[in-house]
Amino acid sequence: MLVLRRNQGQSFTVGDAVEVRVLQIGRGFVKIGIIGPREIEVVRTEIARLNQNALWKASGESDETLKELVSHLRLPRKAK
Repeated sequence: MLVLRRNQGQSFTVGDAVEVRVLQIGRGFVKIGIIGPREIEVVRTEIARLNQNALWKASGESDETLKELVSHLRLPRKAK
């Protein structure tokens, strides 16, 4: 994971097409703006997980089968 420190009003780019700008910093939150092509989808992680879980449920596979598949896809954790 790349960790960057930015102040309000500063930004960084992801590739050639996406700019991420810090709009506001408050107690316990950061408001960011994302500028990029409309064809690049931006989805909050918690929403993406909900969508993924809904697709798994709709697939008809058992939870155990899905958990086993996911366990094979996860990257090993880095040592602290």
